[in-house]
Amino acid sequence: MKKINKKFVIVGIIVVLVIGFIGYSFINNNEQDDQTVIKENVISLTDEKQKAYQLLNVFNNQLIFQDNPHYEKGDVLVSGITDLTPNGFIRKVVQVKKEKNQYVVETTNGLLTDVFETANISKKLYLTEDGVVDDNKNENVVYKQHPSIQYLKNEKKDKVESNFKYETDEKVELEGKIAFKPWIDLSIKITHGNIQFNIIGHSKFEGSLSAIYNGSAEAEYEKELFNKKLPNFQFFVANIPIVVTNNLSSNLESTANLEGDASLSFKVDSQRAVGYQYNSKNSKIKKINTKKYNGDGLKWQAKSKLDGHGEIYIDLHILSKLYDCTGADLSIGIAGDADGLVKVDNGDYLGKLDLSVFPRVKGKVAVDLPIVDDKLKEQELFNKDLDPLWHKQWKSKKDLPKDEKSSTNTTKDQDIKLTQHFESTYGKDDEEIYSDIYDFDYPSNWTLKYHGTKNNIIYDSSNGNISVSDYLFETATIENERGVTVTFINGLEPETLGHKAHEVENIKIEKVADSQFVPGTPKKDDGPGDLSYLGRFVVGKVSIIGAEYGYGEGSEEEFEEPSVFYTIMPTSSLGLNGQMVYAFVFGDFIFEYGTNLYFSAKSPDGKFTSQEEKEVVKILSSFRHE
Repeated sequence: MKKINKKFVIVGIIVVLVIGFIGYSFINNNEQDDQTVIKENVISLTDEKQKAYQLLNVFNNQLIFQDNPHYEKGDVLVSGITDLTPNGFIRKVVQVKKEKNQYVVETTNGLLTDVFETANISKKLYLTEDGVVDDNKNENVVYKQHPSIQYLKNEKKDKVESNFKYETDEKVELEGKIAFKPWIDLSIKITHGNIQFNIIGHSKFEGSLSAIYNGSAEAEYEKELFNKKLPNFQFFVANIPIVVTNNLSSNLESTANLEGDASLSFKVDSQRAVGYQYNSKNSKIKKINTKKYNGDGLKWQAKSKLDGHGEIYIDLHILSKLYDCTGADLSIGIAGDADGLVKVDNGDYLGKLDLSVFPRVKGKVAVDLPIVDDKLKEQELFNKDLDPLWHKQWKSKKDLPKDEKSSTNTTKDQDIKLTQHFESTYGKDDEEIYSDIYDFDYPSNWTLKYHGTKNNIIYDSSNGNISVSDYLFETATIENERGVTVTFINGLEPETLGHKAHEVENIKIEKVADSQFVPGTPKKDDGPGDLSYLGRFVVGKVSIIGAEYGYGEGSEEEFEEPSVFYTIMPTSSLGLNGQMVYAFVFGDFIFEYGTNLYFSAKSPDGKFTSQEEKEVVKILSSFRHE
């Protein structure tokens, strides 16, 4: 046997030890990442020692103590539910000073990442009429109760039920029996300054809705079934209180524009999950939106005739936030809809109806104060009717006479599929142009005819002269086969759209839909600031019904057939009804949002078919910004 060199043995042992140490460190670090680690400067005010300092009062950025709490600048204070702090809070200490025998602690808002070095929290919270029931499966979570908390342990009471019957002034009777089973999936994963935050609202609908129409009905009806602020809920993670606030409400709506004695009904048995996932590493939000429908569709009956459009709708609105600061504002609804014309002839039905059951989802990231991440801002997630859960076109074997066919008997709005997507590029890759990114959707039977940038051409309205400016603007046009166009322009300079041929007065403006465009703070550095006070924009139908020539000194004319266009506008622009605007310029419908924007639909002859109207309204409604 050969002799083994001692040097090789020693080197081998060292290598094994090093590999073993690295492996142990790797495993140990991974285990540490899965544990809850609280930062050293974090102080829980629920600790008995902290209670001895006697918190006397709480203000937005101050805490008043009877005794000196000995806090230092940079300390992070966390409070659970108390009489003075019903929503809890996370705050960072700025300074401590003594005033009139009391100690004033000045604070700023804190984040979850200021509290936890690592954490992995997952909770399922069932919402009931009386409070919150949780599954308590997370081993790192401990539950303690404050006297103001109503904590339910009866797992069977997990429903919110409502039975109702209403008779409206518009000859509509609404009746229903509904049970909601709502819950929140909440998860928080923190790893050394990064946070993944998921909040998803679920609702299971069970029950039925029905509407009976008597004679002629033309109105919109809305009734709040309930609105309940649930008792605040808290749990403890490594002695740190986490507080969740919840509000539940439900609304019943009916839209009717029809004639005849008829009824509609459907089962609302469905499930929905709506919410978002946020990752601070890339500041990206992933939208969550899933559905399942167990009903058998819309049922209808007519005694003599059903002509027009009828809809019944119910929703569940969930507002859930951490420390009443950051979370999700979600509305999950389901509607039954009938559109068309049928009549009874010798006991048989003649005609055609489009029948559908479809979801309607609204939701936004709710941020009153940042608790998750400074980059997570309040923004819209959903606001649209979705593809039908169930759809059917009922048609009799024998058609109606031509003079009895309903003008509403066309493809329904919710059946129009917006399968194509447009995204603006103005300022997207140019840091010197401060513009939000704008999006809209359109059907596949429309074509993108042009998208690019041009120089602004400025028209002098006093003499008709033109000049080309150095400022570029972005424009895009989509068009259908008949030549109806929808035009988007971003970055317009004043007087860009053209010289006024004559002045127009007596315009008529009608709101036809809401837009997904919700103002916030434009991206432009020197822009107008926060414009959220403008509220959600609307889609307006503008009819030009008369003209005055000669700039106020010439002749007047009333048009026998008004010219029509559609555009988005702030709600305040509806006040232009009956006012004077510039023909062919439409400058009154350019709106400023950091840059000047224009989004409008026109036809070659100033008229729209019923189908074209539905399509352009849905296209304009989809307009939004990032």
